[in-house]
Amino acid sequence: MYLTKQGRYFYAVLEVPKDVRWTIGKTSFRKTLKTTDRWQAEQRARQYIEEWKEEIRIARLSPQEKLAHEDILTRQGFNEIKQRLEVAETEAEFLELSVLESVLQEQALESVLKDYDVQDASQLLQKEFEASQEKYASISGQKIKVADCLEEHLQELKVEPKTKDAKRQQILRFADRVKLTKNVNRDTVRDYIRFLSKEQELSNKTIKRDLTNLSVYWEYLRDDQRIVPRELANPFRNQKLPTENRKEAAKEMRLAFSLEDIQKLYQVLRVKADQGDEADEDLLYVFLIAIYTGARREEVGGLRLKNFSKAGTIRIENAKTEAGNREVPIHPQLEAIIQRRISSLDDSDSVSDSFLFPNLSTAKYGKRTDALGKRFGRIKASLGYDKRYVFHSIRKTVTTLMEQAGVAEGVAADILGHDKPSITYGLYSGGTSMEQKHKAIKALDYDLT
Repeated sequence: MYLTKQGRYFYAVLEVPKDVRWTIGKTSFRKTLKTTDRWQAEQRARQYIEEWKEEIRIARLSPQEKLAHEDILTRQGFNEIKQRLEVAETEAEFLELSVLESVLQEQALESVLKDYDVQDASQLLQKEFEASQEKYASISGQKIKVADCLEEHLQELKVEPKTKDAKRQQILRFADRVKLTKNVNRDTVRDYIRFLSKEQELSNKTIKRDLTNLSVYWEYLRDDQRIVPRELANPFRNQKLPTENRKEAAKEMRLAFSLEDIQKLYQVLRVKADQGDEADEDLLYVFLIAIYTGARREEVGGLRLKNFSKAGTIRIENAKTEAGNREVPIHPQLEAIIQRRISSLDDSDSVSDSFLFPNLSTAKYGKRTDALGKRFGRIKASLGYDKRYVFHSIRKTVTTLMEQAGVAEGVAADILGHDKPSITYGLYSGGTSMEQKHKAIKALDYDLT
């Protein structure tokens, strides 16, 4: 995260790359976060950093790409006028909106002519004229393409960049087959479901995910942008999914590692770590922390020294969900392992804010353990484990051991960072005690030698 401190307060700061400084008009972005707490500052800074990166992205667009971006803004203007016309009451309001609409019409026409590098529509050939009419209809809202408002929709979502990219791909896949909003109905959606199932060979779980994202986007077009008639029902809801072969589906289901599996993996990881490869050593420690806490791989890779308390707990922050931000007791078998790891760090890596795994490089979307995940994948595959077994399977193992030991589901949920299974505990409870967590965590016994 791009933070700096001035006096007592943190600031979000992002340097503007040299190639766009002239366009943006500054050398850096800077915004006070009005807090003295670093963790809170990191949370607040995320939105500013994302907005600034988007501004840099737009500044780097080619002339054609910038024109497309301007078209989006013009279309938004048309939509806003349409919404205001619905509630306008006075003659003065109607007149003002009519003038604004005329300005936008001129902007839309100018954009169309720029595409063909002409000054007047009379200079267009017949095919060019027909294509220009299509574009004008799209910009002005007369004929809306499904993907026309996609980027605006994604900008409003408060999700990680990786999730945003996935949603973009899912919506564009549908928009490639059903191009205009006026052609979206239950029949065309049914045809699309068949396409995903038969031609793309996607599972029902994946199809359901796509339909959910398309449903949210459709409601954005209808309720926020108002380019879809409000009286139209959402065609992506309550769709029947294809009959799925249960045996085939079972082959795709992720499985938990057994105790024997964990022991086998540990022996191989330890041998590789002993050979002196830093990446193998990192993987071994990430694996050990995961099996004794149930933490996700990326949660472990993001741990800093300050997350380990003298009271013998690990504080997991910046998790995927609110429930994921939690405090977990350090397992008795893990105490010496963590101390050994910390003592192995160089002096420069031993400050409170330093990562426990400083050698990990940040990949796309800010992930620190993608390379370790691939390394683990190669090792488990060499031992004969298929795609049903992944690093995340360790969380299934931890959950299984706790259930078999009689640990209450609510306690296990607080350790693993899951939402509580019931409304009473999930909504009203302040959480299980550290004493309860300590007792539960001791159920994780792998007999590693």
